[in-house]
Amino acid sequence: MFFDSTPNFLYPDFVTPGKYKLSKNLFRRVRIRDSFNAVYASSRRYTILSGETPDSIAYNKLGNSDWYWTILLLNNITDTDKQWPLANDELEKFIENKYGDLANKPRHWETNTIKDSNGNIVLESGNIIETFMDTTEQNQTNYLPKIKDPDGGSVLTVSIIDGGAGYSTDDGLSTTTLSGGGKDLLLNIVANSSGTITSVTIANNGFNYQTGDIVRVYGGNATVRIDTASDIMTEWFYDYIDSYDPVVIQRATASSALTMITNREYEYNLNELKREIYLPSQSVLPIMKAELEELLKYDTKYKITKQGYRQSEEV
Repeated sequence: MFFDSTPNFLYPDFVTPGKYKLSKNLFRRVRIRDSFNAVYASSRRYTILSGETPDSIAYNKLGNSDWYWTILLLNNITDTDKQWPLANDELEKFIENKYGDLANKPRHWETNTIKDSNGNIVLESGNIIETFMDTTEQNQTNYLPKIKDPDGGSVLTVSIIDGGAGYSTDDGLSTTTLSGGGKDLLLNIVANSSGTITSVTIANNGFNYQTGDIVRVYGGNATVRIDTASDIMTEWFYDYIDSYDPVVIQRATASSALTMITNREYEYNLNELKREIYLPSQSVLPIMKAELEELLKYDTKYKITKQGYRQSEEV
């Protein structure tokens, strides 16, 4: 039916000048127009079973295998090799050929649905948190994804903002953090004859510092900026406000809120998504056929023969 509706095309023989051969114009394509809203509205969901094809579904559900193209058109399927689900045995062969011994290795870690105590979703499932990079750490048993600790790390480099006054050269001076939550940073300072700090080095790197934090050096009003701080990695977590008690911050941890997805599971999940399609109702099949024929009809701007064939331009 679909093939019959596809218009014919006369293309050059390429051997005998002026001679043409008749063929179906397989480059002629259509897509569903906005006027097909009624088709969508009357369609019904269907889950493709293992081994089913567009032809077999059309035969069993629409009464004739010739209606297979309505299923493809309605679901915008243009390549059944890539967009149609594989049968279980075909999928296993595909996974084996694609991944080999890596089939059961992790592909990524993704979120589960996280809800607060009132059942409100605070984090959707399926968000990829970390991809597998085959690192030594990721290959450890019971590994869980890491994130950069928002509290910061240890100080690596500093620079003087204001050298202050009243200082003398000293080692291991304490500091007071003016921004952020850093603690225990100790500095060695060199001061000039006016008591102004001219250079600093780190005696103790401290912890919970972030790049850009400002600290005051003990004993005066000199200030120093944290130019770089190390990234401290900690086990993944997700903090959220509970609608039941918004004062208390709730925390979801990696062990409860993340799922490891293997390469095999990933391919199976993709294949399962392809199983969910829509089938047109019997009543709209004639409408789709008439629409198809109208859309495939040649425009008069082309060179059309008396028999209704489009003729190729001379080459």
